[in-house]
Amino acid sequence: MLNERGRQITIGSLLLTIGLLGLLSHGSMEFVRHTHPDVEGDVSNVAGTVQISVECEQAAAVTSGEALPLDLGYMSPDTQIFVSVLSSDQHPAWDIELRSNGDTFFEDRQGNAKTPLAPRTDANAIVFARAFTAGGEEVGSIGCQGLDVVSRREVPDYVPASAEKEAPRSSADESPFRPRHSPYEQIDALGRWSPLVLAVLGVIAAATASPVRRLAWSHKGTLATGALAIVSAGLFQVAALPTFLMLTGCALLFAVAAFLILGEPRTRRLLPWLD
Repeated sequence: MLNERGRQITIGSLLLTIGLLGLLSHGSMEFVRHTHPDVEGDVSNVAGTVQISVECEQAAAVTSGEALPLDLGYMSPDTQIFVSVLSSDQHPAWDIELRSNGDTFFEDRQGNAKTPLAPRTDANAIVFARAFTAGGEEVGSIGCQGLDVVSRREVPDYVPASAEKEAPRSSADESPFRPRHSPYEQIDALGRWSPLVLAVLGVIAAATASPVRRLAWSHKGTLATGALAIVSAGLFQVAALPTFLMLTGCALLFAVAAFLILGEPRTRRLLPWLD
């Protein structure tokens, strides 16, 4: 059986391993978000037809009276996303929002589907067209439809996509586009929660490890000052307080792991201010 020192080293090594795996998970999430951003959005307040296409493969077609949450999945940052609006009766309206990794990169609202305004657009024509990359960069007034169906008055600078991309579909059921999630969604979810798990584990480890408790009690004045500083900082920067506390908890996990592996005498020699 392991003696007290052996148990401390084993627990410390386990905490260190968990901490490193958590950091690896979070790093994998950041890598996925950089190389395959998750594109989502919402379409509502529609009068006419709002068409969303990915590389001119139609992903969604929202018609009058409908509202639709968009989930385009994970894709390469340079993948092109096309947004167009077809006016059916000269009273088009739309409310469109697109997000990449949770950050809004396009938001536009026009008209009111329930209260049509006076005629101001061509009927049965594309009156809005814009293209973006999955990374959130605007490409321009580019669309998947040909010039013959585009209102040059509403979209004077319209440029059709390359011939091989043109896909003037009107029903999402005809599209071969399928949003890709696996394995990126799982990696994203694990990486998003790993800092919180590590922070909670760090607090638990610090509260239950007897050598750490003894050391903390001997420096209770310093700890109280630090806690007061955290609370004071939170009063001025409330939004950043959860992140700061999470980082503090993660740092605490690695500190407890190092303390248990090195042992109290060696730790005090390395950090003489603890005496």
